[in-house]
Amino acid sequence: MGGIRLRQINEALGYDKAMNAMVWNLENKNVAANPDPLSTPYSQIDAQMLKAVDQAAGQLKAAIEAKHASLSPMVRPGSSVMSAGFCAGAGHFSDSGHY
Repeated sequence: MGGIRLRQINEALGYDKAMNAMVWNLENKNVAANPDPLSTPYSQIDAQMLKAVDQAAGQLKAAIEAKHASLSPMVRPGSSVMSAGFCAGAGHFSDSGHY
């Protein structure tokens, strides 16, 4: 019985390997036939693109720091909902139109 069981196991594993190989080949053919037009190879990333990304990151950082500065009075220990800092932070947050 051991030989029959071992043969069945090997048959199932061989079938799985064959199916995985077929799927891999189909996926490789699909990737080769339909390249992603939006991706830029790393060799084509130039200084201008890096500068644009750096500027966008700087703008995002400035916007986040401004939000943090306006909201930081609201989360200080001992601050009250009725305090001037809380009201100023909440007013600035709601005036921006972003939630």
